[in-house]
Amino acid sequence: MCSDSPWPITRAYGGHYFSPKQALSIDALRATVPSDVIERKAALAALICAASQCAAAPGHTAQPFQPTKGAAKFLFEAWRRDVWGHVEIALTEICSKHARTVGRAEVSDAQSVAERLTSADLAFIDPPYSGVHYSRFYHVLETIAQGTCGEVSGVGRYPDPSKRPKSDFSLQTKSKAALDKLLATLSERRVRTIVTFPKEETSNGLSGPIVQGVAESYFDVTEKVVNGRFSTLGGNLENRKARIPAYEVILVLSP
Repeated sequence: MCSDSPWPITRAYGGHYFSPKQALSIDALRATVPSDVIERKAALAALICAASQCAAAPGHTAQPFQPTKGAAKFLFEAWRRDVWGHVEIALTEICSKHARTVGRAEVSDAQSVAERLTSADLAFIDPPYSGVHYSRFYHVLETIAQGTCGEVSGVGRYPDPSKRPKSDFSLQTKSKAALDKLLATLSERRVRTIVTFPKEETSNGLSGPIVQGVAESYFDVTEKVVNGRFSTLGGNLENRKARIPAYEVILVLSP
């Protein structure tokens, strides 16, 4: 039924990440977001948030739960979540908050942004820590944001490879060089910087000590280690639990 639907979310993800009813609800809400610019942004943000909370997937939308003996209970629990209720809660929370100063969000390459910064800026860097490109994990939410979807395939219902951005930070052979280039640029431009990264070695070849070593080539570094929980993004060299206890290194970099 879903594969024959004219609606993009239902056709691509219904019966997978969402139940047929959930998918139709998301399509209906996406097709009727308000026309007013500010209201539209708030409504779309709430819908994306609700879809993330209702998706039948372990943390990220890399692939949905399957109807197997072990995973079926998680699949059907997610499929029973009320999309409309989650949207209402998200919208209420989003609309109760506002910035005191108008800001700006930009989609861009980190290196090109760094080249425009000055000593008056503060850069907060949270680089990828997975050997798998992050576009694999967010394609469902990207579709909802855009409101359209092309052909999808595979267990994860992935788009065409040309529509899945790649990053040097997720390649073991290039991740350290990419970080070195970025920090060198920020140092040259005397930008105060904060970097966060898991302490242990990650699947893209970096670790907290490695990141700190690169940073110390360009900055005076103050280190703080905090305890938290990380998504494994499908694997962390040891196990495949969705989230695990982990230590995070926070580095404050002074020119």
